[in-house]
Amino acid sequence: MKLEYYFLKPGYLFITSENYIVNTILGSCVSICVYDEIKKNFGINHYILPNGIEKSAKYGNFSIPFLLKGISELKSNLSECKIYLIGGSVNDSQYLVGEKNVEIAKKLLNQYNLKIFKEETGGKRGRKISFNTYTGEIRISKIDRG
Repeated sequence: MKLEYYFLKPGYLFITSENYIVNTILGSCVSICVYDEIKKNFGINHYILPNGIEKSAKYGNFSIPFLLKGISELKSNLSECKIYLIGGSVNDSQYLVGEKNVEIAKKLLNQYNLKIFKEETGGKRGRKISFNTYTGEIRISKIDRG
């Protein structure tokens, strides 16, 4: 079994039904991973800010619906998918970006009536995500800033 590697940059999303190891690194940004164990469909976003007016995956209010629509178009039933919510570390900013990024994710997932399977958010340290779309294995490791 050959696996391809993909690094997800901030402000993008990635949706596939093929075998990949998908990696990304988060600070105050948030990623939602959606995994269909039966059909092996997978999607991940990496949004930077909670809200924006430009229809861009940089903003949670657009990135999350784009992600969910993409997985649905692969014929996955969202209510049967595993949803992972990761990131949103807290920095010393007065704007509380990490917390607001997590809040918008929970708000929108709730609007879609989707339950979070696993959540790892907040704290002072960033995170590295590595997701195997073939096995469904996710590795989350904490990293220091800098």
